[in-house]
Amino acid sequence: SLTSYTYSDLQISQQLTTDRANSSASKVAVSFQLENSGKVAGKDTPQLYLSFPAAAGEPLRQLKGLRKAHLAAGAKTTVTFSLTSRDVSIWDVARHGWKEVSGTFGVAVGSSSCDLRLNGSFAL
Repeated sequence: SLTSYTYSDLQISQQLTTDRANSSASKVAVSFQLENSGKVAGKDTPQLYLSFPAAAGEPLRQLKGLRKAHLAAGAKTTVTFSLTSRDVSIWDVARHGWKEVSGTFGVAVGSSSCDLRLNGSFAL
């Protein structure tokens, strides 16, 4: 991109869901402000990475979402990612199925895995 972007105001909110059978129901919403802080219009692709609790034995970070944003110079937008039950689950070999993980999850947002600009966490 020929412009620059500012990431700010990370918000993480948990959604109350009573439908445990519906793995596509949103459990956690992650949102932030994306601003084209440059002098020309451009495109950016913010990415959301999730870190599982250490006891889960998962890789350090997992890509859980990306959004494409086209912004005019100086424009702002709110970018929102919704994490589902499946996003916070691991494959249980013994059960031969997905198992939701409990504990504290790390959240990182940025333009790539090497450029993470916002960090936060939530507990399940």
